[in-house]
Amino acid sequence: MMEHQEDSPRVRRTSTTLADGRELIYFDDSEPYLSGAKSRDVVDERPLDERPVAGTMRLDALTGEWVSIADHRQNRTFLPPTDECPLCPTGGGTMPSEIPAHEYDVVVFENRFPSFAGESAPGEFTAAGSSANPLLAHAPALGRCEVVCFTSEHSASFSSLSVARARTVVDVWADRTRELSAIDTVQDVFCFENCGEEIGVTLHHPHGQIYAYPFVPARTASLLREATEHHRRTGRLLGADLLAAELEAGSRVVIQGAHWTAYVPFAARWPVEVHLVPNRDVPDLAALDEDERDELAEVYLDLLRRLDRYYETPDGSPIAMPYIAGWHQAPVRQGREVSRLHLQIMSVLRAPGRLKYLAGSESGVGAWINDVSPEAVAARLREVVPARTASLLREATEHYRRTGRLLGADLLAAELEVGSRVVIQGAHWTAYVPFAARWPVEVHLVPNRDVPDLVALDDDERDELAEVYLDLLRRLDRYYEAPDGRRIAMPYIAGWHQAPVRRGREVSRLHLQVMSVLRAPGRLKYLAGSESGVGAWINDVSPEAVAARLREVS
Repeated sequence: MMEHQEDSPRVRRTSTTLADGRELIYFDDSEPYLSGAKSRDVVDERPLDERPVAGTMRLDALTGEWVSIADHRQNRTFLPPTDECPLCPTGGGTMPSEIPAHEYDVVVFENRFPSFAGESAPGEFTAAGSSANPLLAHAPALGRCEVVCFTSEHSASFSSLSVARARTVVDVWADRTRELSAIDTVQDVFCFENCGEEIGVTLHHPHGQIYAYPFVPARTASLLREATEHHRRTGRLLGADLLAAELEAGSRVVIQGAHWTAYVPFAARWPVEVHLVPNRDVPDLAALDEDERDELAEVYLDLLRRLDRYYETPDGSPIAMPYIAGWHQAPVRQGREVSRLHLQIMSVLRAPGRLKYLAGSESGVGAWINDVSPEAVAARLREVVPARTASLLREATEHYRRTGRLLGADLLAAELEVGSRVVIQGAHWTAYVPFAARWPVEVHLVPNRDVPDLVALDDDERDELAEVYLDLLRRLDRYYEAPDGRRIAMPYIAGWHQAPVRRGREVSRLHLQVMSVLRAPGRLKYLAGSESGVGAWINDVSPEAVAARLREVS
């Protein structure tokens, strides 16, 4: 077993082997494993057969493309019931798990049913090109296939991950890209996720895969060919020029951040397709810097949550979007100087209950026909916002329709009138524990003036915000104490709820929500059946008691 902490103190990486010799790697971002206080020393004791070997790949002489023949995959696990999931931690179900540990954060392991593997089996197709007929060329499918489990929670999805966990997955993708690229036979590394039965998933547990190919796949080769020709003509990177063109046009841009931009491509093939690209020229995931990885976790979650609100049922309930998300990286050993990293997210869902099938034109001759305008897709994705923002906007709009006043302003007035939940009251800002607080410790910090977003704050408001926010955080760090009187630092999430960019700004009001899962020293609030299952929140702590304690520790 090999254990070490990554360059960043965020993740501890522990490599071990399964009963059949396949590698498994734990990536821990939480205690007690992150600090090394506890080690990953559980042994896989399953009576497994020998580790799988590589199948074969055959060259299609008509197209020059390799096809992997992996008939052993016909016997792989297919949509098992929850209690037989092989990706859940050991001990959580009735069947043996691929993961020996009883809990984990993120795990990577070699696929038990790989399309590509490190060793080939002796037989008819052992040596490359050994066929007597050159039109029937073949070779061992040497490479590697890995499974990435994003979380131990079976009912979760990537879009439901915390930003911190998504950031860990980004580090995992970069780690595996770097290591797999060092394998002599590997020519291309592809990190991807299939999500939804419409896509063809065989396991519901939230997971992705990584394929390390012994050749450059057809689409990657096509991307490389166009990028090389563009660079020959212009001296510039095709990916960078495409990004500049999309930003200039603007109509297909969905999200624009400091380090990442998401847009619907001009010639989108799929009913819903989005490209997420770095603003800097980067060849692969391993080359991303810390700031780019940080923002990627946030922007990717934002994008996935927008996709999950793209379609709605007649009663307004969101329809989870089935999708394939794949990272197009520079090939390992050629064309890296002209290649540019990008994520492609695509869905076959062209309308609720209606799928796009790759029929005659697409499957037969590769001529794509898209029934949906890329500009309309982008407009819809800009319009939809994450669930809580949508909920805030809905209530604010209805309140304004009924009263002609801002809901946020009326809530502030009500809290000031009652007084028992107010923690800090300044000239420009007020902090209070909300009347219907969901979390054990929750505080809202709101401007006393009607302001839609942070940009609209004046200098006096910004000055006082710096003071009041620090005061609030320091009170939180004194809220709990150890038996000997030592302070217990409060773990928290702090998020600014701002007016949506393109709608509802006239009814929205800025506020900061600070929340903590720590309901007592050493005791956390988990989002269990009621909260996670049906969205019915139960708070074991009185908001008035929380406010009283925060006033007391000033």
